[in-house]
Amino acid sequence: MNSVGTYGWSFNRNGLLTRGDKLMLYRQLLTLQLQTISERLGKIGIWGRPPLDAEVSIIPIPDSAIAREAEEYAAQMYGSTLNLHCLRTYFWGALIGKARQPSKGKP
Repeated sequence: MNSVGTYGWSFNRNGLLTRGDKLMLYRQLLTLQLQTISERLGKIGIWGRPPLDAEVSIIPIPDSAIAREAEEYAAQMYGSTLNLHCLRTYFWGALIGKARQPSKGKP
């Protein structure tokens, strides 16, 4: 599989991003943004813990028919800025929820 943006990818996809390509790029962007935000919050004492483990790749993205329809509808109705904000909010909330869960074997 060719990486997004390479010549091989461009040749195979005619330069068009699939839903999976877009989500992979969003995950990369969000990983960097969340790491930066988490580090800043930790440095100024708001987060109060070590930086949040921003492992966005482990967070599942709903892939049901209704989730895809909702995503397509949102893309038609709202701009990319709001859609990206919604994805950031989803991932940020999932990471906070993961961080607040007790580790296995600990109360």
